[in-house]
Amino acid sequence: MVAPNWARLIVELSNDDEAKEPANLHHLDKLQQKVNGYDLTKRTISILDILKDLNQTLNDGDSTFYRIPDTEEEVAQMILLYENAGGTESEYWVDYDYRRLRLMVEISDFNSAQVEQEMARIQADAEQLFPGAKITTVGNIPQYVTMMQYLVRGQMLSFVISILIIGIILMIAFQSIRVGLIGLIPNMMPAVFAGGYMGWMGIPLDMMTATLLPMMLGMAVDDTIHSKLEYDRTRDYQTAIRRTFRIVGVAIVITSIITSAVFASFCTSACTMFLNFGLMAIIGILSALAADLLVTPILVNKCKVFGKN
Repeated sequence: MVAPNWARLIVELSNDDEAKEPANLHHLDKLQQKVNGYDLTKRTISILDILKDLNQTLNDGDSTFYRIPDTEEEVAQMILLYENAGGTESEYWVDYDYRRLRLMVEISDFNSAQVEQEMARIQADAEQLFPGAKITTVGNIPQYVTMMQYLVRGQMLSFVISILIIGIILMIAFQSIRVGLIGLIPNMMPAVFAGGYMGWMGIPLDMMTATLLPMMLGMAVDDTIHSKLEYDRTRDYQTAIRRTFRIVGVAIVITSIITSAVFASFCTSACTMFLNFGLMAIIGILSALAADLLVTPILVNKCKVFGKN
């Protein structure tokens, strides 16, 4: 019954038979109306849809009776009538002890951050309308959101840790804090460009894109190291940069083109997640290439990172 884009809100009341009380049903109706006004809500379903339809049908189809029955006895009779007539869906919305009410919410988007916010709003609204009840959200959507948020936050933590580790390694390799910090600038460009493109195009931070960002770090580190090696041989920045381009420039360009072509295969996928992954990878690789060819030589020459000529 629960589709992949559905979430189920369960309101567990304090005592049995409280789910039949019109007061609690009216609270559920208010909650359902609130949830229907959320941005990501496509539609909602509850026991109220069955009760309102039956109430209207039993009153000669008068539209004014499309409402919750007035008494608890009428509610119980309508549910019994529905089940005797062959209805099988009431068990999805209320339990046999009439202690739990269920509200199904269909979500129109899988943006985990927005869905998490709306799930929190639903939880807060339900707790406000049912102060003494236990509120629980279950289903594939809450599980998916929890999984995605754990993954995204973990990857962001990995991204920060990777920046720190690469910075420390550069400082140790060049035996200078200043050179290590300057060397971080071109190495962060792939992640900066990829993240900027995501923000500009409104691409969500999902499982694939969050995994890609830490991978972008360190792509532009080769040129910095080779520049240091050539400078130690020549003791001249202009000569060291030209020799670096002759030695590793062609290899970096060819490697970037081949790697971009491999990731371009993801762009043929019908899955938006894989399509975004391919585009982000290509942007990161090409921005790393631009950093190697343009940014790193300028920083090395202008900042005199390895000392004076």
